[in-house]
Amino acid sequence: MEKEEMVETRGLTEEQAKKTEVAETVAAPQPKETEKKEGKNRKEKAEKQTETAKPEPQKKPEKPKATKDIPPFLESYVKAYPKETVFHVTSDKQVFLEKDLNLARFHQRSLKTEGEVQTIKVK
Repeated sequence: MEKEEMVETRGLTEEQAKKTEVAETVAAPQPKETEKKEGKNRKEKAEKQTETAKPEPQKKPEKPKATKDIPPFLESYVKAYPKETVFHVTSDKQVFLEKDLNLARFHQRSLKTEGEVQTIKVK
């Protein structure tokens, strides 16, 4: 009866009142027992997903023999210029491509420190 009184005070028709009652019963909170069961089911599903989704430990890719001799600062250049087979490095660690050997020599001469241009073959 309390629901009917509430419905009447809202000014709803009987059909609207029935719809409201149905909506209220559907939206009513579930008993704690069903909530616990649903919670357990969710945990079990999550555990199964984590078991199946565990990534296999990744093996470190082995570097080819040619790249093992490459200095660490030159690795980014090797990746950026995959077609290059030779790099020229000055004493201040500036890197020049194979075709720019003369530029590397000129740069090395302009430095105040003594040193030579190193030629590093990658492949």
